[in-house]
Amino acid sequence: MIKGLSRGGLTSLLIAVFRERREGLCSEQDCRTVATYLIRLLTSHDKYVSGRKFKVFCSEEAYKLRPSISATEVDHAIPVKCLVDRMLLQPNDTDVALELERGYYLVRLTKEEHKGLVHKDSMPAGWETVPEDKVWMLRYQTVGNDPQINLMKGWIDMDWK
Repeated sequence: MIKGLSRGGLTSLLIAVFRERREGLCSEQDCRTVATYLIRLLTSHDKYVSGRKFKVFCSEEAYKLRPSISATEVDHAIPVKCLVDRMLLQPNDTDVALELERGYYLVRLTKEEHKGLVHKDSMPAGWETVPEDKVWMLRYQTVGNDPQINLMKGWIDMDWK
């Protein structure tokens, strides 16, 4: 974590790197590398700030393990690579910020559920056509050989409180 940098500061840096790419000041690979790093920093920030409630969902099985955080893992519902790909397509800062807002969902799973995901670093085919409010759930639904992971309704605090 970058000391003293808030969640808003991390988001601003993330938006700026996509602006640099649009203006031709860095390569696509540079943008991907920095954006991935910043999204992972954002996740670290969100995981360890007590009392946060925002787009953090939990499987029913992981919730049964509370308060043991060590028996669970946090997953990006839309893998970071897919989120960065979508953000690269956006024509301006506002749309980059909206894409981050729409696509940044964290889900607490058991380690077994996380290991069993077929789509670890990708989304199921056709995900771009799914309504925005449903797209984040796709990797946890039964699709082909994917395991069915039952998600709780509503948000939780990352620290189980």
